[in-house]
Amino acid sequence: EVARCAQELERLQPNLKAGDELSGAMREAAGAAQNVVNERAGIEDVRRRFEEVRGARKDRFMECFQAVREEINGVYKRLTAGAALDGGSAYLDLEDLEDPFKGGVKFTAMPPAKRFSDVALLSGGEKTLAAMALLFAIQAFQRPPFLVLDEVDANLDSTNVKALARYVAQSECQMIVVSLQDTFFSRSEGLVGVTKHKQAETSVIFTVDLQQFRRPAPAAPSPLPAAPSPQPLGAAPIAAFAASPAASPAASLAASAA
Repeated sequence: EVARCAQELERLQPNLKAGDELSGAMREAAGAAQNVVNERAGIEDVRRRFEEVRGARKDRFMECFQAVREEINGVYKRLTAGAALDGGSAYLDLEDLEDPFKGGVKFTAMPPAKRFSDVALLSGGEKTLAAMALLFAIQAFQRPPFLVLDEVDANLDSTNVKALARYVAQSECQMIVVSLQDTFFSRSEGLVGVTKHKQAETSVIFTVDLQQFRRPAPAAPSPLPAAPSPQPLGAAPIAAFAASPAASPAASLAASAA
């Protein structure tokens, strides 16, 4: 019997450390379950923070978009206003109101005496004015220290160049303008030019203050009145009253009667 039991045990080969291994496996399973709970909590925290950032992004975008949309029509009207025609109209619209970042921004404009159309269908000069109106509208929402305009008048005719120069001159923002048209840069406060020095064979930079040519000339001092010549007693000084700007005709007549 003992021999049979020994053979049976040898055949079965029981693991006497199975209990310890089971306890270790149960501890590992409990730790894994706790890790799953922690990771799910971390995922929920990341999702919550993502939604907060997404909401803040949308709020800031809509704040800027609303301000620019209210500003752009007036800016475009001022840029396109002429002597004979009133200014045009420009509008911004969102393609997706629920999630603006899933769609684009539709920019439509109506130049003077023309129909509404997408900005992509406008001519070169009309596109330039529409783009400048958008730039100035954004600048009105968040003012930069200065703007740099690099030959933005290249596709504009003389009338539109004058309108753009007039708007830039009246703007409250400092601007550095690169232009080849005297109609534009003559409205600036100062010029910075680059030319070639033929003798030295090098480039020379010069500056001109245009404000000095716009300052009114100092008024000439008024001449001192001449000393009155002696007159006979009893004669009234009629010429003195007539030459005085403050004297009225009645005063002159009264002096003549005296």
